[in-house]
Amino acid sequence: RDVPMAAKESAVEFKNKGNELFREEKFEEALEMYNKAVESDPTDAVFYSNRSACLISLQKYKEALADSKQCIRLRPDWAKGYFRRATALHKLFYMVECKSCCKKGLELEATAELKELKDAAHNKVAYLFSNACDIDFKMDKAPFPSFRSVYKNKLPDKDVPVDATFPMSKRTLLHVATLSSHAKPAAELKKRGARVDLEDVFGLTPLHYAALIDHDGFSQALPWNADVQPISSSHHATPAALHRLLQFYDCPAPVPVRFWDAESGKIESLDRQALLVKDNVFLTQHPQVAECYLNLMLSAITDDSKLDMSERGMRIMKAAHDSDGTENIVLAKISDKVGLGVFAGRAFKDGDYICSVIGVCRGMDRVDDVHINPHAWKILPDFDYRIDCSEFRSAGAYVNHSAAPNADTTHTLCRGVPTIVVLANRDIAAGEQVCIDYKGRISASTPLLAKPEENMEDMYAAAPNFPAALPSAAVAAL
Repeated sequence: RDVPMAAKESAVEFKNKGNELFREEKFEEALEMYNKAVESDPTDAVFYSNRSACLISLQKYKEALADSKQCIRLRPDWAKGYFRRATALHKLFYMVECKSCCKKGLELEATAELKELKDAAHNKVAYLFSNACDIDFKMDKAPFPSFRSVYKNKLPDKDVPVDATFPMSKRTLLHVATLSSHAKPAAELKKRGARVDLEDVFGLTPLHYAALIDHDGFSQALPWNADVQPISSSHHATPAALHRLLQFYDCPAPVPVRFWDAESGKIESLDRQALLVKDNVFLTQHPQVAECYLNLMLSAITDDSKLDMSERGMRIMKAAHDSDGTENIVLAKISDKVGLGVFAGRAFKDGDYICSVIGVCRGMDRVDDVHINPHAWKILPDFDYRIDCSEFRSAGAYVNHSAAPNADTTHTLCRGVPTIVVLANRDIAAGEQVCIDYKGRISASTPLLAKPEENMEDMYAAAPNFPAALPSAAVAAL
């Protein structure tokens, strides 16, 4: 929006006063000045950046996180915005996301503060791995003394079989070196011909662990992105696919989202930044995981018992792995109250894969207002994790509710993460709005809005302003 020059000048004065107060550590008073600066000129990223720093000092980390997003929204090429966000994420102990945020910021400007914060976040993530994958030499008897040597960052004995494994965990010497981020013994084992594709009891090879830990100093010893890309028997994913689970900011969405603009009467092409500006969310096209789910991956054997492994189920899994379905759909605004909706970008037959609902897989205790959050999707009734689409969201996550839906949802495994997929339950014409029944995925009995009486049935089922389809001109342009 256009801001009058007088308002811009007032905003700068408020910001300067805030800076003085901030230097004097009068954070509450500084916050008041920054608030006034933002109110006077909400288009300047510097004001949000300064206020975010002030909120950090006041230990208001979630508010600081929100301001950092506005900073990135206004100036996506400014490293400072990513530093502000990474700082808030670090305080909130979102270390995986923090590390990714730092990497994106470092691409823009290699500042010492971003590198220091990235290293701090990486150390926390590495500790998570060492904790979850801690080797119990008493329970899991090492077949050779070299296992202890490698664990202590020493070279293995020359005559040791390089592919020997622990009896219980089935981890090799190369597993031990990788999980400990010991580059020297890893390079030596690889030089001696140690296999990189042997799985441990959790279905993960040394390459998979190397991709997940993503240690800068270890990558030369064991490059996880080499031509050899074994597929995990339990996670159904390559090392490169698992690596993408931890990339929140530094892995841009490759497929633009089609958006029907009712005012211009045209279909626009939105990239990640354009959707951030339009709807204040980060577009993602691959699943992402928080620390809690990553810990589950590292310490529990995947339970496939509730996964459809039939021919149909494997077909759905492959479709979700190949694409999140962005190319299959068009977004359009329904109303200010409802937001955006999903429309068929082509004709679908009954049973066809349409799209996936993708966000961050995190534990229920780490999702804000989990029981009333309309962007927290239930995967399975007794599974204590949710697909949280509050901040990161695929185009398919905009699918709306209907009491008479033309699509259903089921779950599959995509790149090692439980994923919700949307399937046509009848033939759907191009341009028709795709709707599902939220019951079972989001509780219909709990309020989604601030007013308790405005529950899901009131908001969606009888909403008269839901268009059944895009205008004919838009359909013709598909």
